[in-house]
Amino acid sequence: MTFASAEDEGFSRRLENVTRLFAQQNLHDLPSQVLQEVTPEDRESSLYDVHGVLQPAAETDNIVEQRIFELKRCLAGSVMGAEAFHAALRKNATFVEDQLLKFLRADRLDVEKAASRAKSHFQKRLELFGPRALSRDLEWNDLDEVSRDILLKGGFQMNMQLKDRNGRIVITHYPHICEYYSVINVVRALFWLSAIASGDPETQKRGVVYIFYGVGSRMIHRDGNDRPVEFLRTVPALLVKIAAYHVCLEDVSLKEFVSTGAYHLDSQTMIRVASHFGNSLECKNNLMTMGIPPEVIQVNDDGSIRTEAHLKWLEPYRKGLKPDISTQSSGTSTCSEMIKEPGPRDVVCGKGQRGNKSQGNAFLRSLLEENFEEYNRSSKANKTLLSEAIYSTMIQAGCRFVAPVYDWEKGPFKKGRPIPKGWIDVEASSALERIAHGFRNLRQSMKKGDFIPQSWVRES
Repeated sequence: MTFASAEDEGFSRRLENVTRLFAQQNLHDLPSQVLQEVTPEDRESSLYDVHGVLQPAAETDNIVEQRIFELKRCLAGSVMGAEAFHAALRKNATFVEDQLLKFLRADRLDVEKAASRAKSHFQKRLELFGPRALSRDLEWNDLDEVSRDILLKGGFQMNMQLKDRNGRIVITHYPHICEYYSVINVVRALFWLSAIASGDPETQKRGVVYIFYGVGSRMIHRDGNDRPVEFLRTVPALLVKIAAYHVCLEDVSLKEFVSTGAYHLDSQTMIRVASHFGNSLECKNNLMTMGIPPEVIQVNDDGSIRTEAHLKWLEPYRKGLKPDISTQSSGTSTCSEMIKEPGPRDVVCGKGQRGNKSQGNAFLRSLLEENFEEYNRSSKANKTLLSEAIYSTMIQAGCRFVAPVYDWEKGPFKKGRPIPKGWIDVEASSALERIAHGFRNLRQSMKKGDFIPQSWVRES
């Protein structure tokens, strides 16, 4: 592969540092070294991105027009590492110019970063798909047979209807399927998927979430360090930003492997990695606390991968069609199985007196009261993080957040009013709103004198 010499030197230096530090068993020193390489603003934005609360950069027509002009000027003066970009520009200037806003949005309208992404993207596109695909949208036939097989078997899946609470598409990677293919084919499949996702304007702005879901699978590393190295070279070249990385594994002994693998990434990427260890339920619960619906994990109880919805989404691309990705990705939908009656630990959501008798509601109230003062003095983003921590505590304690389902036409009814025909698990986003609403209710109760914060009680 052809890369600028400065990039190669920086890449080699990072790998040398990782190897040296790992050999000296100084893994505990790495986080502080990494944090020194990024600004406080980058650390804060990465935290918000991982937890799904960072909003896109503000855009106006004037700002966009000015940034595109600056990006064109920056790329026009670039020679080293921009050969593929200029080749694409000569072949189809209209297509290339249509991609410029995507590069800017992927890097929050930062011109220098967008220019670097544009050069890397066209270089990687040339390497993976050849000159014919350099200056047009990627199609199914641009994939080789092996890369198609990865997608058809569900090695990577992208459900346009299931997004996280920040409205981001989730790409789920199942390593036990991809493990048997060469790294170049795996990267080609990921590059193609991200190019398709970039057709959605909201995804351009918000990025995507990447989940490496290795729960229940045996880790076999056929390519040695080639996979993390090639991944490192590919991520900055994607048309959309990977805003957050979640690594889900069952084997706790792999923590050291994950830590070491993460340090193949540059510091900006590394601080966006969150690892989760445990069984399937535990990992899904952890993902839910970060706003990711558990339905994105398409794994059956026997470990097999469900591909029906994924194959249905792929079908028009396989036929050579170009669906409107922005209409495919509108809205979110999740389905919950009906529950006959809430359990004793469940939090009953909605109006009515039933929740007052629930142990789950009482447990929630105790956590709200215990954390009220910290919540009250926190920033908006930290309020979200605190709500997530409470939600995670309750899920791990075996609680569910449930809501009634009514049939206003057929009933059943009691004294002329419908009574629940069943109950459903609410989505994590609704549960988090319930927690935030609980904090707001406590604030109102405090003003009325019906609630006294714990520190006030201790002081008296």
